[in-house]
Amino acid sequence: MLNLLKSIVPLAAVGVLLVALYMFKHDDMLTEVEAGAIDYFYTELEQQEMMAGSLGEALDHPKYAEKKDQIIAKYQNNQTISIAVIGSDAHAQGEIFENGQTIQIPSWPDLAEEELNELYGEEAFDIQYLSGYKDLTTSEFYAGEALQQIEAMNPDIIVFEPFLLNDHSTVPLDKTMMNLSSIVSAIDAQIGSYVILQPSHPLYKPEFYQEQVDALERFAQEEDLPYLDHWDVWPLTNDQEIGQYLVELPDGKFRPNKKGHTVWSEKIVDYFAGNE
Repeated sequence: MLNLLKSIVPLAAVGVLLVALYMFKHDDMLTEVEAGAIDYFYTELEQQEMMAGSLGEALDHPKYAEKKDQIIAKYQNNQTISIAVIGSDAHAQGEIFENGQTIQIPSWPDLAEEELNELYGEEAFDIQYLSGYKDLTTSEFYAGEALQQIEAMNPDIIVFEPFLLNDHSTVPLDKTMMNLSSIVSAIDAQIGSYVILQPSHPLYKPEFYQEQVDALERFAQEEDLPYLDHWDVWPLTNDQEIGQYLVELPDGKFRPNKKGHTVWSEKIVDYFAGNE
């Protein structure tokens, strides 16, 4: 009901209206139903303000102070916050063949969107994985038309996994970091989205891949960028238990299974709920 009200009148006007309703509430002429409706409006508004505070804590980063305020304002005015997820196919919905049936594996972006909208309110977030770039290296992504296409989408937030698994055997590590620096600078200049860096999923005994992830975290620290480290919710990379969170594809690559996507999404939800 509050969302409907806010879609008709500005947020400030809602506040004025609620003050008036508060005064009416204490009018003995109100029925129990009318007083209950006013209580409902107050509760909804208080809940939204509390969640706006949580979102503000999640996005509290000096580099993006202005963008954070813009995102919070969108939420307070009942506008959907758009998140673009960019990276390798580790973020994609998959499928496995089990007991004679093809079973769909939901992706963490889908799971996280559902959970965040339960937390923040219906249609508060729209999370889209941009699968068209999933097979690119950082060099190909930067050299192509991807940034122009993303600029046209104008997402509020970009969660970027810089194709570490794709660069793994084709792009030297120093070149990956140079490409990443150029990509982030281009996003800042052309798109203006709030950028969050994250690694792809962990692997068992990752060796060089671990070096890539360590370099990504150092880059985020040096460039003062938000870094979402979700590896802490997975089993350790030297523990064979991690195999229970991954599925091996026909080409020999490993990607998250349902369990892997679930823990990944839970970390994302905690992050945007301000619990990190």
